[in-house]
Amino acid sequence: MRPNLTMLTLLAGLVATAGAWRHADEAQRRERLVEATAIARQRIHSEIRLRSALSNTEISEQGWVLDVDRSWFGPPPMNPLLPEPSRPWIEVDLDADESMIEPSPLHAGPGAAQWWYNPSNGRVCARVPEQSTNERTRALHDAVNR
Repeated sequence: MRPNLTMLTLLAGLVATAGAWRHADEAQRRERLVEATAIARQRIHSEIRLRSALSNTEISEQGWVLDVDRSWFGPPPMNPLLPEPSRPWIEVDLDADESMIEPSPLHAGPGAAQWWYNPSNGRVCARVPEQSTNERTRALHDAVNR
């Protein structure tokens, strides 16, 4: 009976270790996706600032480009959190005013674009997948769009 108890204890320890390892690996993978999305968002925002300053495109009254052209980028920066190839690339929210700093909703529902852009204030946001709670969705959104 003694060897069986020892074996069960060892087996339980191995299962717990494997679970912890998998959890840590998943957390690292998620952090890499968040960081890659933040870098892609910054790339879009930098190009918008440059194109707005060049003034050879149509700009808003506030001085920001009214459209974001995919051809500015070569391959356009994609949102790694929303890898579906059929998803629209960027939503230019022409109805947004200067005070609007994020899309509504924050998450990317069906048909929503990977990115949201407000030409009234130059703000670019990455949309995120809907999480299990509104608080988790907000936390992910804030981490990506810091």
